[in-house]
Amino acid sequence: MPIYAIEPELDDSDWVDWEFRSADEQSRVFNLLATLTTSRRWRKTRSAAVQMVERSKDANPDLGAAAASCAAWWIEEQGALTAELISERNSRFASRLRGALAELRNSRVDDAKASDSTLLVPVHQAWLPSLEAAVTAWPDPEPVNREER
Repeated sequence: MPIYAIEPELDDSDWVDWEFRSADEQSRVFNLLATLTTSRRWRKTRSAAVQMVERSKDANPDLGAAAASCAAWWIEEQGALTAELISERNSRFASRLRGALAELRNSRVDDAKASDSTLLVPVHQAWLPSLEAAVTAWPDPEPVNREER
């Protein structure tokens, strides 16, 4: 099964620049002071996330609790980034996802019984709407190669 690294390598100067700008934003005095109230804010965010979890007779309630905790963590993580940084990251990842899908489609062995190429992308549920919006904006595909095993 082919594996693609959607996060760019550290030899990618544009990505390193994004990482530095992200670190600068997260280490601003306001964001550092905001970490003093993280636990109270996280509890409030988690409580709000619990209310959004839909109950299902087919799913274990522990999965809902885990989903709420993950959503709270994700919201807290993104809180220190600007909308511009988040948009730039999502757009870059969307370009790389499109590039990975193009490489997968082009390297596929044709088989009359084969269906279209499918790329499985594990992603935090809380991140999905913004990443989906970035992908549906149809950014140009960025070439991505399979990882060597």
